[in-house]
Amino acid sequence: MFFSSQKKPHLALLLDIQSSVVRGALVYFKPSAPPEFIYIHTTAIAFKKNIGSSHLVQVTLRAVNETIDVILQELSLRNSSLVPGTLPHTIRVVHYILSSPWIISQAKTLKITFPKEIKLTKHSLQPAITEERNKIIGNEADQLSVIEEKVFDIRINDYSLSHWEGRKAKHVDISFVVSVAGSRIIERLREVAQRVTDIHIEFHSSLLLQTIGIQKVFPHYSSYLLIHIHGELTDVVIIHKYLCIFFGSFPLGVYGLIRKLSEAIKTDIHTAQSLLTLYMDGHLDPSHATGTQKIIDETSYLWMNELEKLLIQAGLSTPLPSETIISARSHDDYFMHIFKKAKPASRATLLTFEDIQHHVHFARHTEHLRILGLCALGIHSNRYE
Repeated sequence: MFFSSQKKPHLALLLDIQSSVVRGALVYFKPSAPPEFIYIHTTAIAFKKNIGSSHLVQVTLRAVNETIDVILQELSLRNSSLVPGTLPHTIRVVHYILSSPWIISQAKTLKITFPKEIKLTKHSLQPAITEERNKIIGNEADQLSVIEEKVFDIRINDYSLSHWEGRKAKHVDISFVVSVAGSRIIERLREVAQRVTDIHIEFHSSLLLQTIGIQKVFPHYSSYLLIHIHGELTDVVIIHKYLCIFFGSFPLGVYGLIRKLSEAIKTDIHTAQSLLTLYMDGHLDPSHATGTQKIIDETSYLWMNELEKLLIQAGLSTPLPSETIISARSHDDYFMHIFKKAKPASRATLLTFEDIQHHVHFARHTEHLRILGLCALGIHSNRYE
């Protein structure tokens, strides 16, 4: 999977599937212009305790179907009212963008030694990548599907080469990422999307697209830690010298942390969110500020502790990057506060819409979503560059 198809201007449907929400977006892709968001619809996935995976799949598929219904209705209304030729009337491609728990991504560096010096081509390197991919899947080949494979770097004699095809070498290092998902859920999602298009349906890792997008937005960031806090999960990527070296996640996100806070304070979810905002603004009621602040700090430790455990499990041979990029479903400043308190030496920054606004375009009255914008930028980069 060194390259992709569909390089002409076209209208695409992006379906962003996270742990607590499904988002659908109509996006117009053109070779010489930023991705243009025409319309966005969000469908929430209600949280329930102790539910099985089959129920989660069921409610998620229902949310995907609902999102597609709304998108198709919006497209129909636009087709009946727009000036002919303004936009394509049909969706050419459906892009599924998957986050945890729907997908697992692994970063690999593969060292290849050929019997003798050969001329390098995509065809000559693919067998070694395929063999390594099969090792990742192991005995679960009948249950898992490889949905994306991205080669980030090819090195000859320890030198990174952007134009490596046709070069001769005996020893080659390949850094790449493989993303896998459950075959059953992939097939169900494919069936759902076939009422939009039965030909061009693609699956992507949200984290992988984000890292490609960030390379465009922050080209000076060669090494960094990317932390994305979803509703129910937190995803983490480590980039070292422009290469993905680790992907991971843990099951505690914005909503989970707020539920824990509401239970500890013995109040409802909405009050807990308000208290968190007051805490960050320094406006807690003085009569019980100390007790509330202590509970918030203790709850904060739960999230940071899970992050620390994940980073230890990564078993990195290099120190953590000094740069960190954080984005959250909500309460960004709170998670930034937690992280900076635990790691004061890290140069942490929040991902803002201002960071990406020159790289993607959102139509008027369309919600400005940073992560979805980064993912669209990643798709555009893969397709047209």
